[in-house]
Parts: sequence; C-alpha cells; structure tokens
Amino acid sequence: MNTSVSMPPELREEVDETCQSHGYRDRSEFISEALESFREEKQPEVEAAPV
Repeated sequence: MNTSVSMPPELREEVDETCQSHGYRDRSEFISEALESFREEKQPEVEAAPV
C-alpha cells in the first residue's frame, strides 16, 4: 500500500535529519520501520500457558 501524507516542515526536517544520521535511503524506509516497531510494541504479550 502506498499512501501519501503531508508533514509540517519542522517534522519533515527532523525526519530528514534522522534518516541521514541513521543511514536510511529515504523517508519512506524510515517511516515504514518506525511504524513496524510501533505495531510490534503495541502487540499484547501472550503469556505461556502453565504446563
């Protein structure tokens, strides 16, 4: 899925600086990874059933 969103200039500058300092090729790569990490953090932890 390809979705386009607009960002305020301040956020765009911050994202661009982060991309450059962490070696991302472009904003979309950085944002995709950030969203994936966010989703993983929000997944409820499943406790193992007692044996």
